[in-house]
Amino acid sequence: MKSVRVLIVDDDELIVEALTESMVLAGCSYDAFSNPVKCLQYLKNHQNSYDFVFIDLAMPEINGVEFLNLASNHFANSPKQFIMTGLADLGGTKVVCNSNFEVLQKPLSIRHLKRKMGLDLLN
Repeated sequence: MKSVRVLIVDDDELIVEALTESMVLAGCSYDAFSNPVKCLQYLKNHQNSYDFVFIDLAMPEINGVEFLNLASNHFANSPKQFIMTGLADLGGTKVVCNSNFEVLQKPLSIRHLKRKMGLDLLN
């Protein structure tokens, strides 16, 4: 069975660490970044196939929606995309739930992540 590949981008390094640990526990391989601009540079030079993308909504340099719009041309496939937010009120940020991504509320549990990724069915 092929390994599930995940891209994680969040400016909070503690969130990145927690998500990467969750991915290891779920048996997934991952690329993780705390800087969305560096991640975009990486994607431009490394055409990767991901099964899932987890991106923070509110980051200082570029928000999650903008990131997904810019990164979409650099994915070798069409990964399932999740925008993560800890904001109860999105503060006027326009987030349209569509077929391209789903919004997840932080904090995220490993059980919730696995369910969203369909990995709970494998155990």
